[in-house]
Amino acid sequence: MPGKLTAVSLKSLAPRYAESQHGGYLRRLESAAQDPKNRNIALSGRCGTGKSSVLDKFEENQKDSTLRLAISTLAPDGEGASLTNRIQKELVKQLLYSASRRTPRHSLLPGSVAAHRRGRGR
Repeated sequence: MPGKLTAVSLKSLAPRYAESQHGGYLRRLESAAQDPKNRNIALSGRCGTGKSSVLDKFEENQKDSTLRLAISTLAPDGEGASLTNRIQKELVKQLLYSASRRTPRHSLLPGSVAAHRRGRGR
């Protein structure tokens, strides 16, 4: 019958940890995190390769010692800033946002963070 809609099932693309698929990568990441020389660890790879699944599980296992930052592909900047400068700006923005969520509102430590958030209409 023309124009009749058929039921289509959709598959979620949300990260989902599967030990058989991601376990080896998780163990390598946990091993790297145990080395005191490694203060920062970056994962990179194509879309859909399991980075978020591995990181979600790692964060679940290391709740109090993980800060997750994301650097997506950065478009050219009209201001002429270098790629390094744009990456640094993005990292600082994410660090400030993360710190402002974790710090009590009346804390004396990151006063500039609280002022930054209030100045942006929050």
